Amino acid sequence: MNIFQIALNSIKRKPGKSITLFITLFILSSLLMGSFSIRQAVINTEASLFNQIPAVATITMDLQALMEAHSSGESAVQERITSEVIENIGDLSYVNTFDMSLEGFIFSRFLNRSNHLSFTPSIPIVDSHAVGTRGDGSVEMFRFLGVHSSDLAHESLGLISIFEGGSFTQEQLGSGAPVAIISRQLAVKNNLQVGSILNMENNIYQGLFREEFLQSSEQIDLTVIGIFDNNSDFFDDESNEDSAGWREIQMINRIYIPLLTAENLMVSLLEREAGVHSLSADTSIEDSLFLSALFILNDPRQFGAFAEAAQTYLPDFWKVDDVASHTIGDFIGAMEQMLWIADLVFYTSIGATLIIVILLIFLFLRERKEEIGIYLALGKKKWKITMQFLIEVQIIAFIAIGLSALTGKLYSSFLSSQLLEQELVNQEEINLFSDFPFELNMFYTGQMTHEEIIYAVDISMPMGVLAIFFAVLLITVSIATVVPVLYAITQQPKKVLM
Repeated sequence: MNIFQIALNSIKRKPGKSITLFITLFILSSLLMGSFSIRQAVINTEASLFNQIPAVATITMDLQALMEAHSSGESAVQERITSEVIENIGDLSYVNTFDMSLEGFIFSRFLNRSNHLSFTPSIPIVDSHAVGTRGDGSVEMFRFLGVHSSDLAHESLGLISIFEGGSFTQEQLGSGAPVAIISRQLAVKNNLQVGSILNMENNIYQGLFREEFLQSSEQIDLTVIGIFDNNSDFFDDESNEDSAGWREIQMINRIYIPLLTAENLMVSLLEREAGVHSLSADTSIEDSLFLSALFILNDPRQFGAFAEAAQTYLPDFWKVDDVASHTIGDFIGAMEQMLWIADLVFYTSIGATLIIVILLIFLFLRERKEEIGIYLALGKKKWKITMQFLIEVQIIAFIAIGLSALTGKLYSSFLSSQLLEQELVNQEEINLFSDFPFELNMFYTGQMTHEEIIYAVDISMPMGVLAIFFAVLLITVSIATVVPVLYAITQQPKKVLM
């Protein structure tokens, strides 16, 4: 009779002890399975939520630090963010790609802004930058965005896609060429195509954007080299149509130009403005150019490490900010709390399993010491005795763990939702006001609701993770079994039989 058959016969001969061991292991493994499932649910849910959010960050003013400096009477001189600072941060290993940009406004007497949205709002969206009528010397205002890379950050993030023409060449970027990329809606509205000329004006007004208030004007003709379509998914926000509509209107009326072209426009504007308003000669034109930056991260969950590394390059009163912190920041805190609880329960249960099973096996061995003594007296090898008891316990443990995997998954689903919901309720007063960076407003659709987070809870467990759970528990039970058995078989047969 082989060791496996002897182990099975031992289980059958002592059903009471086998059932006791089974119930004990079932309860312990169910507790472990519950905490393990909750932990996996938190990891899955966090990954699911982060996958819905662009992994994008920017540099913004640290308003809290500024206010603290002012309140304490400290000097709060804020240095300008330079291109060198942005490039140093962009070279960090956490960054996939980055873009630096410069925004401003240009005007046109001929182009009309488009308000053709990808959805039909229940209430008409007001375009605050539109002037309405023509023929009275009025102009339309357009926001330009000067970019330093041919790989547009907005295109990399899926916000837009160029479907006609192409992006800027390195030569156009390096020379500050008068070229532009516009939206499909703007092109349709004004009957434009690739190769068309945009007759724009770099104007200074005193008051309304009308001829009688014009103080200085500079003609600039931009050649259309590309036409993009915006991704309507970024503006699909039924809960806040006004915000979604405003963001889409800004996007479809935005004109992309090379960064150097934008800098030339801004320098010309500031120089003429200095002359018009007789500004101090000490005013530096270069210091008046405020560059923005977008950093596309490899993984949004690395933002904390990225922010810490980036801070070493930033002047005082600046910080990096991201979309996730404002969208699911509070919820991530709730999930981290759940993860801490699940880890505490899991590792505590592992320790409890070791202690309880060791004590239980010691008790069982006391009742089977005659059997062990006979084996030893007959010269049975100690490793065979150890394997016999180990197989007995492993058979019972495998069945108990298998059943606990089913029942633990059922109650952990309910428990995960309840714990997460409670944590969200505890944090519902947090972040009532969010100073969301302007550079990221195109990606911000509002803070996720409690219902959306609960719906996103994912308690699925891959087979690989389940196999790890089985392995951890079986190893734990094996250690707890071997310790008392080794103690028993190291005794002399005569002493064991006494």
